[in-house]
Amino acid sequence: MRYKNMLIVGLLVIGFGLFAVVQGVIIPQNEQRHQQYLAAQQDPVTHDLSRILPFKNRYMGDASNVANLFQHLPLDVERTYQLHPETWSVEVNYKEGVSRIGEERIHKILIYNAVAAFSLIENLQELHFNFADPSGDLTRYQVTRSAIESIFGQDLSELLTKEKWQKEVQDKLKSKAFVHRCMQSAFVTQQTKKKA
Repeated sequence: MRYKNMLIVGLLVIGFGLFAVVQGVIIPQNEQRHQQYLAAQQDPVTHDLSRILPFKNRYMGDASNVANLFQHLPLDVERTYQLHPETWSVEVNYKEGVSRIGEERIHKILIYNAVAAFSLIENLQELHFNFADPSGDLTRYQVTRSAIESIFGQDLSELLTKEKWQKEVQDKLKSKAFVHRCMQSAFVTQQTKKKA
């Protein structure tokens, strides 16, 4: 009987010890890794392509698919969407201004998000990204599929493998010169200042 009690106490001590290790070490480490992964999803250079592949679609008219795609792309800013099926275009209206987010960061993200959207949505032809400052200033970026395809030199759907995406999209976005050249040649930018 005494041996049995000692065994039970020993097992309880081991159980509490394992519980403490799981609660005090393993769960916090997993949570930290998860938070690091989510933070990496906000950077075009470290974004995980597999997060957006489920949103591949032949048609841009599926509003929930378009919204879900952009929710899984970098730039975690409140936004609304407007689809224009007659011109095969999508308008993304961000509720923050470029000055608050940072122009260099915005440019990388716009290129990345445009390549992703055009790669995944077959009949999407044009994107409009609008950023509204609380002061009322508005910055608009417009880009077409053909402009992005001319920069990347291929059918964008061919980029949708992990290796090609890394080499042809993410690695190129590390270059400030590439980002600048892409913004100058592919995007049309328009700024509107609020009248005083």
